[in-house]
Amino acid sequence: MSQARVKPAIRTKFDWVNDFNELSARSLSTWRTEWDDKDTQRLEKAFSKYNKLPSTATTPSIIDNDLQLSMIRQREGLMPVYNKVKNLFKKKK
Repeated sequence: MSQARVKPAIRTKFDWVNDFNELSARSLSTWRTEWDDKDTQRLEKAFSKYNKLPSTATTPSIIDNDLQLSMIRQREGLMPVYNKVKNLFKKKK
């Protein structure tokens, strides 16, 4: 008995979007969203002890070491949270 060959599934150029687990990576919206004031205050408080923006390598560990910030990260995604922190530091100047 011969084995039937199974053709590999054809991937489209947009399939890579489905490979991401993070909400921010899957979002196709280009609109800005309003941040919750409490989330903004929590981020400001957590990063207030830093004189300058922590590196992109350090920021996730700062966020993950705080339960409330890690919940914000889960809800919003890492890149939106990092960009929010970055904008908070720009606002300080």
